[in-house]
Amino acid sequence: MTAYETTQTKLTNNPRSWLITGVAGFIGSNLLEALLKLNQRVVGLDNFATSHQHNLDEVQSLVTPEQWANLNFIQGDIRKLEDCRRAMTFLPSLASGRGAGGEVIMNNNYEAARGVCKRHADRLAWAMGNLRPKFPLTVEGMRKLDDTELAVLDQFSTRFAKLQDAMGANLFPAVLELTKDQGNLAAFLDKLNRLEKIGAIPSADHWLLLREMRNEFSHDYPDDPAIQSAILNKAYNLAIDLLAVLGQIESFARNYT
Repeated sequence: MTAYETTQTKLTNNPRSWLITGVAGFIGSNLLEALLKLNQRVVGLDNFATSHQHNLDEVQSLVTPEQWANLNFIQGDIRKLEDCRRAMTFLPSLASGRGAGGEVIMNNNYEAARGVCKRHADRLAWAMGNLRPKFPLTVEGMRKLDDTELAVLDQFSTRFAKLQDAMGANLFPAVLELTKDQGNLAAFLDKLNRLEKIGAIPSADHWLLLREMRNEFSHDYPDDPAIQSAILNKAYNLAIDLLAVLGQIESFARNYT
């Protein structure tokens, strides 16, 4: 067995968390493919300055849906502190100064994780309330939005993404820890399936749809009101579901707090 094959075996038996900067570039996307095929957890950071979305699309076509679910993609710039902090929310073992290998070590207990999620949820609900008369959005309606309304739309998309991130990265593991039901859950999809099984979330599959919507907000789209309105209409309905998932997991956790 070669050294490379030995390393592959070790990683398969002991999945780790990896951060790839420039994940949508040629080298980054090839590394992403290799790690996902070994069932590793990956945080990908890229600002698409010199890379391309089609590289990520190709990787998605080459791995299984379960493997693809182990990727958390952040469109951001490694030179910006806030973007780096967003990436670190998925790598809490590194943020705490502890080793990156093995299981991710969550610093936030349930109440702390819930508090972060509630702040995002409150702002999301506020934005949805202000936008409700505008939905469903039409092409003409998009063109008529004033600067204040556009700012509220930005708040809506930002809080949707941040809430989805915080729930997946912090709240879900905290709930599993709270219930003493962590088990040997190497992949994020394993955690989702366990949460569904114990009744903490309604559906693992539906959570993946919410995650896809979150990733939609990370993409750059042309200034096309038809595309933008379609995405936002879909997101508004899914935001209702996202808030409902948070409500269900809070209700579930009351049995353990």
